[in-house]
Amino acid sequence: MDLRNRIFVNRTLNMNAMKVIGFDMDYTLVMYDQKKLETLVFELAKEELIKSHNYPESIRNLSFNPDMIIRGLVIDKKLGNLLKINRFGYVKTAYNGKNFLSFENQKKLYSEEIINFSNSRYEMVHTMFSLSACSLFSGLSSHVDVKIPYEDIFNHVNTVIDSLHGNNVLKNVIRKNPSHYLIKNPLYAETLIMLKQFDKKLALITNSDWPFVKPMMDECYNPYLNGGKWEDLFDIIVVSSEKPAFFSNTNKFLEVDPSTGHLKNIDHITTGHIYQAGSAKGIEALFNVKSQDVLYVGDHIYSDILQSKKICKWRTMLVFDELKEELLAAEKGTHDLTLIRSLMAEKETYELELDQIYKYREKTYSVNQEIAVMTEADINARYTALKDKTAKIDEKISTLISAMNSHFNPHWGELMWAGNDKSMLASAIERFACIYTGAVSNLLYYSPVHYFRPKMKSYD
Repeated sequence: MDLRNRIFVNRTLNMNAMKVIGFDMDYTLVMYDQKKLETLVFELAKEELIKSHNYPESIRNLSFNPDMIIRGLVIDKKLGNLLKINRFGYVKTAYNGKNFLSFENQKKLYSEEIINFSNSRYEMVHTMFSLSACSLFSGLSSHVDVKIPYEDIFNHVNTVIDSLHGNNVLKNVIRKNPSHYLIKNPLYAETLIMLKQFDKKLALITNSDWPFVKPMMDECYNPYLNGGKWEDLFDIIVVSSEKPAFFSNTNKFLEVDPSTGHLKNIDHITTGHIYQAGSAKGIEALFNVKSQDVLYVGDHIYSDILQSKKICKWRTMLVFDELKEELLAAEKGTHDLTLIRSLMAEKETYELELDQIYKYREKTYSVNQEIAVMTEADINARYTALKDKTAKIDEKISTLISAMNSHFNPHWGELMWAGNDKSMLASAIERFACIYTGAVSNLLYYSPVHYFRPKMKSYD
């Protein structure tokens, strides 16, 4: 199987036991051309900042650079920096605008700081929709003509972008030319058809409203249904669901008239209809299932995955679009990684011998027989030779690491790693997603009764 088609497992999940599968829409069932969409948001937001918040005309020179922004970064609203942190909250890479912060500067600013999201100073970039906001904040924070506190810049950017989503300005642009912004894939429709054929109950649960959901799904699914309608793939459709509140509240469902979009009060919900608002408990009651019988598939680590797991106890699948390119890059760097591991194993043997020499010199520790019978001159010569060998290995490893990293993001490196430790993003995925993958269509490569199991523990 192509590595990019794999589904990765954090927690055992029996697909045969999943009676209901719920799906988010944006960046889950409907995929966007990320660069085109985020460039659109970036440009619209710039104009609104000039118009509504009196930002200087010179910010029009800023442009969205997807290489500078990845999911999982942390925004420091106090200092205007972007940070990549490991799972323990330590900063491993930092930029101010396009300016890389040296190790010395990082240490000066963050050596005594463990990044904690209970501190309102820090904000994590959770979703694909956050990339343009992060990029704009970064550009404005380092712009010579912008003399505004960083936290105010952050608030202005988020207010403007939220309004673009809320007042339909952005949606109207996309609706006029959906084929320009959407990435269509017939395998997505085939995936839903397969799941239905195996008697899975399917639910579309999205925060997008019906006037937007309808044309997006029409564009992405109807061409591959032989005259059928995408609506018929789902047992229930819930729009404007207000996630994450959807998972904890007990709001009533309102029925949506698909032809007019008008809402109507109802006493109870039934399959085959479109609804607005509602709650997760209502979904469970409709299908007469328990929480552990439901799998929810989404792209937002916190709004979709954490909340559905923590509050509802639903099982979770994270769609992580960037994973496809990340795995391709990892494949390209496999040879370098193998050489690095071999050199590290060699280096460790030398380090163990250096440990023995250190213990011998201290005279208070037992050492192996080979060291014990050596003369002081021989030990000193051996010590020098070992240090020289480890230094040369370090040089080789450094060159190989640079070669391996060249396949990943030029500024931030691997998404799932921060230095030699897992990134905070990887840690969140491990904690909250039962399974994760690069695309919904990867379910096609597994049986709908597949038993997903994590790797067996290992002590090596």
